[in-house]
Amino acid sequence: MVALWTLLIYVTIPLANALQNTWVRFWGRQSLLLVVVAVLSLATVITFLAMRRSDRKVRWHQYLWILLVFAAYVYFTYSLRSLPAEALHFIEYGVLGALAFLAFRHRVENSSIYFISAVFCLLVGTVDEIIQWIVPQRFWDYRDVWLNGVGGGLIQLGIWKGLSPSSVQKRWNPFSVRLLVRLTAASVILLSLCASNTPARFQWYTNRIGLLRPLAGNPQMMNEFGYRHADPDFGEFYSRLSLSELRENDERSAREAAKVLDDYSGDDRYQDFLHQYPSHKDPLIHEMRVHLFRRDRYMNRAREAEDEESQREYLTVARAENLIVSKYFTQTLSSSSYRLGPAARDLLERFEPQTADYSSAVDRHLVTTISERALWLMALIILFLLAGLHQYSYRMEERSK
Repeated sequence: MVALWTLLIYVTIPLANALQNTWVRFWGRQSLLLVVVAVLSLATVITFLAMRRSDRKVRWHQYLWILLVFAAYVYFTYSLRSLPAEALHFIEYGVLGALAFLAFRHRVENSSIYFISAVFCLLVGTVDEIIQWIVPQRFWDYRDVWLNGVGGGLIQLGIWKGLSPSSVQKRWNPFSVRLLVRLTAASVILLSLCASNTPARFQWYTNRIGLLRPLAGNPQMMNEFGYRHADPDFGEFYSRLSLSELRENDERSAREAAKVLDDYSGDDRYQDFLHQYPSHKDPLIHEMRVHLFRRDRYMNRAREAEDEESQREYLTVARAENLIVSKYFTQTLSSSSYRLGPAARDLLERFEPQTADYSSAVDRHLVTTISERALWLMALIILFLLAGLHQYSYRMEERSK
């Protein structure tokens, strides 16, 4: 059942967008949240009924734990209200978590089973995202890996504290320790490799390995390291380039970059631009065009706003994005046709936001808190500790004999 459910998750990846679009066309995007909450509610009610009919005595705190797990699922579901389709991960991996527990119970009869099942779900969820990265029109997202792990992990908490199976012992044995160590090590290695799948490395292996050459057309990178730049006039923005690199590239290639941007002006050419100029091909041109798209989109929304509060919200975004391209892409902007007209420029100059804490959504996915070297150092330390625990489990087994 675990294998079949995992296969179902993977097989539906290419179909997910079409299925979601059909659903949204008939019932709307937010209805997906209602579906997830309804399924979670039904599962909770069924669990309560099964607990009441059980021959074992069920204590009040077990019902409380089930309710807490249900509340956690609902909380995470509600936090995805801007991307309601992502909440479906909780159903997919909640079911996988329950099936994994039933499967591992044949070999593991102690409380390590909850951690083993949770890590297994994380591993399956990581592979899920890798397949999505390969499939056209689907994307890799660390947040989705996290959601997959949460979906599979919360169900373990519900089984552990809520159902409290009497067959599960507290004392771990060497076999279960080794199984947990191996699954954890596999997850650490796989996630570290994904983090190291940077644009430079992506180009390297797609150019050299014939089997992987078809991936070269993938416009989305799995992971990118970059910088978070603070600015006192508006807040912060993210970039693959340092401030000095931004200025240097802007001065060196302003005319060529401006010509490319002008060739792809207008909303109807935006998707073509993203496909022809992905971030790893030319960071300066790519980042500037996305900032300009966001600026113009929110300027139009501000003009069409029906109330003052909404207009202020839109103007805050438009003003900040315009400051970014004006201050950090100066030469390219002045050489292009994207300069604002007098009326729009005057509107933004007269507008004063209440605070200067704007954080641009453009390239917010960039990893800025840790370098690739530091990340691998952490991974190697974790793997070294896991290897030691793995060897110690054999000594535990010998002593028990």
